Amino acid sequence: MDKIKKLSEAMRYGATLKPRTTGTICRIWFDGSPRTCALGAALDAVLTARGDESRVEDCVGTCSAIYVLNEQFQETRSKRVVCPVTGAIDEIESVIINLNDEYNWTRERIADWLESEGL
Repeated sequence: MDKIKKLSEAMRYGATLKPRTTGTICRIWFDGSPRTCALGAALDAVLTARGDESRVEDCVGTCSAIYVLNEQFQETRSKRVVCPVTGAIDEIESVIINLNDEYNWTRERIADWLESEGL
């Protein structure tokens, strides 16, 4: 994949790499296969596009993922957005986590929402 320019593109591409999970960036399933949440999918895409030998399943927690994603997508750093479900204003990472974990949005649906926000 060519250079990923937007968080929505990364998330959409990353969603094709591994199945979805909730509650964590990456979870190793009972059959040994890794699964990613919405942020994990975006991180996986960024690492893959960079040719980075790191694996998303080796990333230590949400803070590491957010650091890498903010480095890649400067426009998301400290970005506050309106949650499309509740109308509450919060940091973009928190809204993405809630859409994935609490409201059970697919990573593709979250990517569509990000794209509508210009991200």
